Amino acid sequence: MAKKQETSEINKEDNQSSEIKDSIYSILSEKLHIPIQDISTNQLFRDLGVDSISAVEIIRDLNEQWNLCMDAASMFNYPNIETLSEFICTEQKREHSDRIDHYDPDDYSKFFSSKTLKNPQKEELKNSEQHLVKVRENNHDDVQLRVIEILRNTLHINKEDIDMKKSLNSYGLDSINVIEIVNKINKEFLLNEETISVYDHPTLEELVEYIKKQIKSKGSKNKILMLLHAKILEHPRK
Repeated sequence: MAKKQETSEINKEDNQSSEIKDSIYSILSEKLHIPIQDISTNQLFRDLGVDSISAVEIIRDLNEQWNLCMDAASMFNYPNIETLSEFICTEQKREHSDRIDHYDPDDYSKFFSSKTLKNPQKEELKNSEQHLVKVRENNHDDVQLRVIEILRNTLHINKEDIDMKKSLNSYGLDSINVIEIVNKINKEFLLNEETISVYDHPTLEELVEYIKKQIKSKGSKNKILMLLHAKILEHPRK
């Protein structure tokens, strides 16, 4: 029985790897206007004509398709379809194991009976509730400090150089580090923002105000519930 289950898991991983490669082929073909048959698995992305702009677009589409938060640098760190697909597979496994970390405790009782979960899962949910409550109770100063920290760490800016009213572009933003900043903001505050949010709020002060409003009004409740449900279905009660 154990060997059969192991074989099933291997087949599942092989199928996913094939699907990921197919999605990379498809997106590359669309963004670079190259027929799929002219793209090889081990061909370097730079040789296909991928630059910093197209890398941002390609990674954005892959993130949407595979529910990840990769930054555009991934295309340069994993420079062909073979290595990038392996990286995405690894990220998928990691993201899957982390999905239980965030959920909405208000809706949990409505959608899922506590009898559905085993004791270890209940403990995970209890710990996750504390994290989500902490995110919901962020005050303005907390949000501001954490966004500043994200900006400093991404752009390597000294604390004394930060000006809340200064244009974000003046810090040397480009299309790649904007994606990194937005991904970090999404992860930190459980949001699902696009890079356009940074361009629409051109100063740090405006961006912080926007994030604060998003934390209160939107969050990521629907996505959290979907991921939690998937986790439960994957590990049904025995």
